[in-house]
Amino acid sequence: MRKSSTFDEFLTGLIVALAWLSGLSSYLAVFGGTCTMGDASQLVGGALSALLLFPLVSALAWSPNQRILLVGSLPLAPILLWQAYFAITFALDVLLLGQAACESLHNASHTHSRIENWLAVLWLFLGLGMPGLMALALWSHSRTGRPKA
Repeated sequence: MRKSSTFDEFLTGLIVALAWLSGLSSYLAVFGGTCTMGDASQLVGGALSALLLFPLVSALAWSPNQRILLVGSLPLAPILLWQAYFAITFALDVLLLGQAACESLHNASHTHSRIENWLAVLWLFLGLGMPGLMALALWSHSRTGRPKA
């Protein structure tokens, strides 16, 4: 078994911290805005959440510290479940029912804009795609075994 270096431990901690920031960013993206004048641009924070979560997804596929990554990011499980729920309900409201994003978020009537369709797709990727990629990375890691050092 390979000894973990200080750099590996630092990198693992940094990746877990970025994943936690991703959860905070997604929460603030949804609840941090007020839809002033019908502008739901705060939902673009979902892109930042996806970017912050991506290092965890990639590290789950190759890191020898996979267990530490999983334990460190375990408290994010409720946030990932909430993201999936929000993504599905938001996408249904915006894409299928044609509601404006602010109408879906705050029950305030506003006009629907095209960017809201992209926001719905972005949140579907964040809420369903990222956990799917995490599961795929874990499955791939379990099939190929630990990386050789």
